[in-house]
Amino acid sequence: MSDTPPAGDKPPPATYAEIIALWPTAAEFGRAIGVTDVSARSYRRRGIPPEYWTRLVAAAGREGFSQVTYELLAELAAKPPSSPSPSEEAVAANEAA
Repeated sequence: MSDTPPAGDKPPPATYAEIIALWPTAAEFGRAIGVTDVSARSYRRRGIPPEYWTRLVAAAGREGFSQVTYELLAELAAKPPSSPSPSEEAVAANEAA
């Protein structure tokens, strides 16, 4: 028996950075939605533009990330921007290296 909880038990991503971190790298996320890795990295802080939401929800579905929905993206878009968390800064530092 596995100790890993089923995907449905995981909380949904709380930030754009957490959505992007579902993929192994920002570059792979970018390829999945058809943008450059530079653009993909910038979306961690700026947000994922709505014109890419259809591609993102489809790519997330193919990867089994069922919690990435239009509703989630709309909720994130409605939140005011905030400072990156320490974990978001660590992800950005690792990808920049």
